Amino acid sequence: MKDEIDLIDCKTLKEAKQEIDGYIDYYNNYRYQWNLNRMTPKYYGDMLRNKNKKDGRSKSEQPPLNLLIKY
Repeated sequence: MKDEIDLIDCKTLKEAKQEIDGYIDYYNNYRYQWNLNRMTPKYYGDMLRNKNKKDGRSKSEQPPLNLLIKY
C-alpha cells in the first residue's frame, strides 16, 4: 500500500483517511490477486462462504430445485 498511494499531498487527517479507505476498497473489491486464482479478495471470500451448504454438499452438487418441491 505504501508504494501505491501518496499521502504526502493530504493536508488533513481526514484526507489521509479517505485515501486509505479508498485504497482498501480498491484492494478488496477490484484488484485481482494471482494467489487467489485471479479473483478479488471479496469475491474469493464470498465463494468460500457459499461453497458448502448445511448438508455438506457444494452448490454444484445440490439437487435441482424442482426435485425438492413437493406438489
